[in-house]
Amino acid sequence: MPLKLLLALLLVAGATPAQDAPVKLDNGNTIQLCGACSSRTIRVAVTATNFAIEKGERPEVLEVSSGNVREKAWKEWFTASWEAAAGAVPVALTLTVSDNLRKAGTYDVVILLRQKLPRLKLQIVQAAAQLDVPEKLLIERTQFFPGVCCDVVLPPLSVRESTGASRVSDIRFFSKQPVQGSAGVSGSLISTDPNVAVEAGEPKTIAYGLQGDFPRGTVTGSLKIVAPQLAQPVALTYEVRTKLHDAWVLLAIGLGLGLGFVVRDRMQRRIQLAQARAQADDIASQVADHLADYDATVKAEVHDTHNNLIAAATGSDTAAITSSADALREKWKAALEKFQQRRSDAGKLARDLDELLLAPRTVPAQVGASLAKARGSAALANSLLGQHKADEALVTLNSAYQILAQELRNVGLSWQNSAQGLQRLLAEPETAGGIPAVVQSQFAALLKNAPPELDRIKNDPIKPEIPLIKQALEDLSTELRSFAEILLQFKLRGETEWALFESTWIASAAKLPDRDKLEALRREFSQLLSEVSAAAADPAALREALPKRLGNLQQSWETGIVSQLPPNHANLKDVRDLLVARKFVEAGTKMAAIVNNVQVKWGDAQMQEPDKWPSASLAAPTSHFITLFGTPEERSAAIPGLPRVAIEQQLRSAQLMQFAVVLALMALWAFSSYVKDFDGTFRALLAPFFATFLLDISVEGLKGQLKGKKGEA
Repeated sequence: MPLKLLLALLLVAGATPAQDAPVKLDNGNTIQLCGACSSRTIRVAVTATNFAIEKGERPEVLEVSSGNVREKAWKEWFTASWEAAAGAVPVALTLTVSDNLRKAGTYDVVILLRQKLPRLKLQIVQAAAQLDVPEKLLIERTQFFPGVCCDVVLPPLSVRESTGASRVSDIRFFSKQPVQGSAGVSGSLISTDPNVAVEAGEPKTIAYGLQGDFPRGTVTGSLKIVAPQLAQPVALTYEVRTKLHDAWVLLAIGLGLGLGFVVRDRMQRRIQLAQARAQADDIASQVADHLADYDATVKAEVHDTHNNLIAAATGSDTAAITSSADALREKWKAALEKFQQRRSDAGKLARDLDELLLAPRTVPAQVGASLAKARGSAALANSLLGQHKADEALVTLNSAYQILAQELRNVGLSWQNSAQGLQRLLAEPETAGGIPAVVQSQFAALLKNAPPELDRIKNDPIKPEIPLIKQALEDLSTELRSFAEILLQFKLRGETEWALFESTWIASAAKLPDRDKLEALRREFSQLLSEVSAAAADPAALREALPKRLGNLQQSWETGIVSQLPPNHANLKDVRDLLVARKFVEAGTKMAAIVNNVQVKWGDAQMQEPDKWPSASLAAPTSHFITLFGTPEERSAAIPGLPRVAIEQQLRSAQLMQFAVVLALMALWAFSSYVKDFDGTFRALLAPFFATFLLDISVEGLKGQLKGKKGEA
């Protein structure tokens, strides 16, 4: 069979629907174009099955589409051919891509191998490019004269294709209208190289320029860079800053300084005089209007300074008026501060005194009288404070503190001496006549074991200070409570001793021949115990009368017991000895035995005496009476005055030199402050002009500005 007939039969068989394609793509049908390659030819390896290339035979590109879009002209961008091995068997499909394919996307290319054979479909991917641009272009333009333009500084517009997958060509600029503030301008930024291309993965500087009108100041604009290879337009913002040369700032500064100096030189003295008088009137009126609201001390402190200002204000010496006004202002301020301090001090003293006096506490009777007088002084001080008489209130309160502190010391010592004298009379065997010996001895032991509570008041002077006065009152109250507790213990122990004494003869009371004397003894002894227990607040009266009363009580013991016995009884001497020893319970036992005709040996009927006082709690001491050693001597710190330099002879030359220096410094300061943001607009020129015009370049103005700068710092 001829070879041609055999091939025809094979082709017919391959054209049937059930027949597989005789040529298969080895690596899939999706191919990406090389963006950095100089050649646009694609070689696709294939595997042929029962397929051989005839001489001159080429595959045919039937159609090209992208998405749902088909364009007939796109077929011209692709040319297919075979690469064959020995025996005309194809080993690769070669696809040449035209440079006209620029737009990024995926292109479906349908290739006809041969009539009646299955078609091949390739996907050719033109990768999207990405262009990196500067964040913002800052373009500077400088005008040397208004209306004449311009020295332009164009920063390079450097871009870079960052994906490395596609070359960017046919670049175009599309600009929005730039604006200055909210107003549009006619200028725009344009590309000056229409054929510029950026190779894949490579940087490139795009030439550009400005066209149209850009007014002085800052113009803000934006544009979009478009190219077929870009998936999205790239936004670029720019600013065009047009300004006059910096020398125009110096010109504006010079004009402002010159005109300002001329104006102030003529008007300065009149303005300063009027201002000084106005300020003097303000402070003088303020003092006159409010002087009645304060105490006499404030009036005395500002009197002379106030009169000096009134005298100076009628003259034309600006410095004297200003100095007098400042002196009165400072004097007034200092006087008010002192007044507020006096009022605050007086208020605190009054509050502290009220708090001290209103606090509930038990004190000796004489101390209560002193506190009542202090309450009257506190009420007077509060009334004076309500009338803004802080100085008089301070005098009243300080006097009250002095008197109260002195009286607390004197009255406290007097009360303590009386209390201690009363204690000694009851505790000493030589003076405690009529007091049972066991009561006296145990009372003496109790006093010995608790000396701090009964000796808190010292002989040191009390300073007129609230803490020390309060401590003195607390010490007095503590000692009074302790003293009252001691006296109460004495009373309870005495009542216990009487109960023991009464128990010795109560059973045989009917046999006593003179029982009324024992009843009188009970009333006298009980009355003394009650008066001793109640004598804590004012022990002086009882102390004076106590020796005589104790003597009488001792006689009552002897009369009451001896009168119950036969005059010539053999044991009468023993009873008398017990009475002298103040062992009244033992004497009562002997008396009852004699009355009942019971013979007992001395001591047989002695009862067990309690060895402890009736239980009662003593107040725990809070602290001892505290005094300070006095306030250290105050030292007055001398402040030496600063000597003044005589400058009258050099005044004229110094003023001229000062003017030149100040002018240069102010010009330099203004230039450095405004040149940074100077854009050459009329408004920008007015800023340094008015700033320097309003500068006070006199000596006083310079001092004021320097003070202001220090205050801000």
